Amino acid sequence: MKKIILLLILITGNLSFGQITLPESRPDDLKITYTATKGLQNLNETIFISSDSSFYENIFQDISNRISFNISSQELDELYDVFKKYELDKISSKQTPRMAPERMGDNLMLQWGDNSFVVSNSGNFMIENNFINAWKEIGKRIKKFAVAQIDLKSVKFIIQFDNTLIGKRVTLYLNNEFLYDNTIPTESEQKAGQVRVTTDVCFSAAPGDHYLKVSLMETGIVQELKINISENDVIALTMNGNTIEAVKLQ
Repeated sequence: MKKIILLLILITGNLSFGQITLPESRPDDLKITYTATKGLQNLNETIFISSDSSFYENIFQDISNRISFNISSQELDELYDVFKKYELDKISSKQTPRMAPERMGDNLMLQWGDNSFVVSNSGNFMIENNFINAWKEIGKRIKKFAVAQIDLKSVKFIIQFDNTLIGKRVTLYLNNEFLYDNTIPTESEQKAGQVRVTTDVCFSAAPGDHYLKVSLMETGIVQELKINISENDVIALTMNGNTIEAVKLQ
């Protein structure tokens, strides 16, 4: 992933001397690569789209999850129309005075035939101010395809809080993305219907390995657990002293 982002930045520098004009209609061999990085969070995403095959890949620390999918020619045409509507080939980046490899951002590369067209908005490259709104809209439309596929292929799993966590405020992050924040109710509160939360909470995610970060607000305990998620898994969380453990029940 880091090599891909570096390549985008290098190509961007080469193209700054003269931009390519997008063809009026979508090239049959068009390949779209959209990358997003969250810098110091060590989280990177790639969306690759073409007429033959497409995928969404999420890399966090040492784990990678990839979802492959296909889109129709009509959907690809609609996405290309977005590039034309917001004049992607006119969007340019400016280089900041100092290097900023930790800065989060996103990059887009289009390839067809012998042509490569790149716009970079990460590290020490920033989109020019007058193109920011158009750039955001383009990114939103690309991510729409990935979100739809993630939702379609995600699996349901349950986090179960045992009695060692009752009454404690628990915050959960999955691969550093916010997942849950609530105080685990006591048995009497559950029976009395005083709260809507239960000790079993259902979530969904792409199948595979993930990092589950558990934070206990009052105690200051923060622990990151590597878990594997598959359909209908029940993952039990328990506190043993100052350590939080995760056990897959099924």
